[in-house]
Amino acid sequence: MVPPVRPRTPALHSAMTLGRGDLVALELQPGDRLRSDCGTLWLTVDGEQRDVLVDVGQVHRAERAGIVNVSALRDGCLVVLSRQPLRWHRVGAVNGNWLGRLLASLGETLATLARHLQSAPQHAAGR
Repeated sequence: MVPPVRPRTPALHSAMTLGRGDLVALELQPGDRLRSDCGTLWLTVDGEQRDVLVDVGQVHRAERAGIVNVSALRDGCLVVLSRQPLRWHRVGAVNGNWLGRLLASLGETLATLARHLQSAPQHAAGR
């Protein structure tokens, strides 16, 4: 006997435009995906030591439920794909003070460095 097929819940798409330095907090569930359609997004996942940079066309998948803070290093387009309605709130703009401007500048530098490292030729180990 063939087991019944459970219908899949369609993913909900939530999109928002973020100005440079805007900061939003998202409540994500495991499996939710964040995609940048324009600009570079800086993700800080509560409880994780490393931040994530998401460039245009890249996708980040949430591994567990929790809060993810998203800021735009340049004007950005964020798309969230989820099985549940998105819960979020705008935290503010990080560019309103010297620390925010420093963080935005550092993020741009890290994004540029990451792009260079990804495009650099791979060398054999031990050479």
